[in-house]
Amino acid sequence: MVKVDAASSVVLPGQKVLLTVAADNALTAAVTWRVMEGSAGGQVAASTVYANAQNGGPQWVYTAPTTPGTYHLTATTTSQPQGSASLTLEVQPFVNGCATASGNVGVWKNITPPQVDLSSGGWFGMQAMVVDPQNPSTLYVGRSLDGIYKSTDCGGTWTKINTGRNGSTLATGSSWSLVIDPVNPQVLYTNQGYGTSGVFKSTNGGVDWDQILTPNITSVAPYGGFIGGIAMDPSDPQHLLVSWHAECAPPHTKACYAETRDGGTHWVLREGDPSWFGGEGTFIDILDSKTWFFSSSSNGMWYSTDQGANWKPVVGSQVSHGAGQVYRSKTNGIFIGAADGVMHSMDGINWSLLPRSGYLVMGLIGDGTNLYASTGFPWNPPGSDSYEPYSAGLESGGGNLSPLRSPPMRTGGTMQLDPGRHFLYSSNLNAGVWRLQTR
Repeated sequence: MVKVDAASSVVLPGQKVLLTVAADNALTAAVTWRVMEGSAGGQVAASTVYANAQNGGPQWVYTAPTTPGTYHLTATTTSQPQGSASLTLEVQPFVNGCATASGNVGVWKNITPPQVDLSSGGWFGMQAMVVDPQNPSTLYVGRSLDGIYKSTDCGGTWTKINTGRNGSTLATGSSWSLVIDPVNPQVLYTNQGYGTSGVFKSTNGGVDWDQILTPNITSVAPYGGFIGGIAMDPSDPQHLLVSWHAECAPPHTKACYAETRDGGTHWVLREGDPSWFGGEGTFIDILDSKTWFFSSSSNGMWYSTDQGANWKPVVGSQVSHGAGQVYRSKTNGIFIGAADGVMHSMDGINWSLLPRSGYLVMGLIGDGTNLYASTGFPWNPPGSDSYEPYSAGLESGGGNLSPLRSPPMRTGGTMQLDPGRHFLYSSNLNAGVWRLQTR
């Protein structure tokens, strides 16, 4: 049996997308490709980035034509010359800025920056994303080994914004944590996972960046500040917590973390619960002025009602490798993505798992009425099968999220909303950035 798969089945004019072929469930490099529409339907070439199994390959790169339309690819393997597999790819026109239309309701639009080559730059692709809370037509997305991209027209056009001080530093790793100051949206914080250590802050909308962890933290933090997550206090944007993507060394607890109450000018090291292992997948968030939340794939979920002085476990919770998004509804409590669905609480203390609410939930957002979730893990390198990662349901519905139809793609991701235009945004690693008009 031959199977062919794409990072996403919907691409933009001229965009590149990764392809995978498997024969009897084993990736294979001996493939002959045919584009039914000929050269007018695009081109397929072997990937030089993912050329072998050690790099997540073998892979191919499909370069879409500049003319929107539906195109058909067929892959035939040497090992099974009598068998082949076909793939239909839609080349979608670029979106018209922030324009809404009744015909676009429920239709996912690819809004990946057209200057981004998703067939290179690491499989992390497009990662953390934030929307300007004062002007939701403006959004920022971090791209692996590249930097920060900004759109001021709802994803219609994009600019690589990290062009000033330390701009090249923002291209050394993956921006998987990105937060924006709701009072002054020109202030952003991000990290460079597997790149330069530390917390990077911009005060001019992402142009210039400075590493703001102080020596008392970098001297003891793992690898000088290998960031797992950055959390901002919803009631005080000067108050941040930072967790690590590796264990702290003795004499500190394995899951130590850092705190600032003045936007990064001064930092203190805080000790986690002695029972926590720390390491990858560790994240601390601030639910309100007193209640904090800890999650990790090793120790599950915990809460504190005294700003981290004492911690209690959330019974029955499971966490995947990456931390799920936290969504604070104005009327329906707090929702957090978890390995076996969505966790819900009205007070940050008493938690329950919403039944039939998905699995490995990473992206999570709501509009006060509807809740939207996406499946983001387990590990989804370029060779993983694509699927429809989204689900949705009523915030007050007690769970029961239903599949939300979308083009097949290899992973879900971080989600954000433009509530006025009813745009739902999703950043999906090497499947790119997406927009859905919900109503």
